Amino acid sequence: MKATIPGATLATAGDISVKVVTADPGGGTSNTLTFSVTNPAPAITSITPNSIVPGSGQTTLTINGTGFYSGSVARATNTSLVTTYVSSIKLTATLPSSFNTKPGGVNVSVLNAAPGGGTSNNFTILIACDSSGVDLQLGTLGAVSELFPTYATSETYAKFSASSTCPATLSTTVNQPSRMIMVQNTTSATATLSAWAVCTGTSNYDSFLTFYRSSTKPDANTRTQCTGVVSEGASGAVPAAVSPEPGSSTWCPGLTKTNGYGLSIGICEKIVVHIQPYNYTSTSFPPPPSFKIRVE
Repeated sequence: MKATIPGATLATAGDISVKVVTADPGGGTSNTLTFSVTNPAPAITSITPNSIVPGSGQTTLTINGTGFYSGSVARATNTSLVTTYVSSIKLTATLPSSFNTKPGGVNVSVLNAAPGGGTSNNFTILIACDSSGVDLQLGTLGAVSELFPTYATSETYAKFSASSTCPATLSTTVNQPSRMIMVQNTTSATATLSAWAVCTGTSNYDSFLTFYRSSTKPDANTRTQCTGVVSEGASGAVPAAVSPEPGSSTWCPGLTKTNGYGLSIGICEKIVVHIQPYNYTSTSFPPPPSFKIRVE
């Protein structure tokens, strides 16, 4: 014989007892057998968004997959999230802002209760800085990046006219090519940004070095709006902003934590490091061959 069980009876996991009753005369009630209604095993195929910028606040996640039911619970690093059942293939969940305060990753899974059920695969949501326009990501405290800028006659920019403060105007008497490096702090903490020139040998290397607290590289109209000092080393800035690797040059520029010119840089913050030779064609005061940058 065949029997139809109403869908409402199968909506909730558990054991269902089945027996057969035959009417009088004779007849009677059979023994009872049970079969179990179990929750499905969940699986995640994708999550939107799959990348979040640190500090972006509370985020609604759309979780796609299979085996979801009304009791499914999304979890982030084993912490249950407020979850809404949409369908057997879709859930939404609220990820609190406490999960995206710094770069890294968050593992999201779905838990279905017993009987049956189980825990889905982990799906990692990347917590990553917006790197648009960034030339150099500084992801490890204490790590040093060395740059070897080149200069060309086809690139001319009005020259700085001061070596110890951000100038009100730029000198147009001599135009000098410059290099602007957009760096970003991708560590998990606020850090100190340091930069300095490497001046090896006996040449009297000379260059301007400064920072811009900006997410865009300055143009001709904003070049004077620098952060901190414009440094030309011991002979330029007052007080002296000395490179830790000055060689024999007294003009070798440094903006370092040691001599007070380190700049605080927040998580994911972008800073422009600006490098400009005093005179890139000079044999007496050539530009330094390289510059170093680090967060610490």
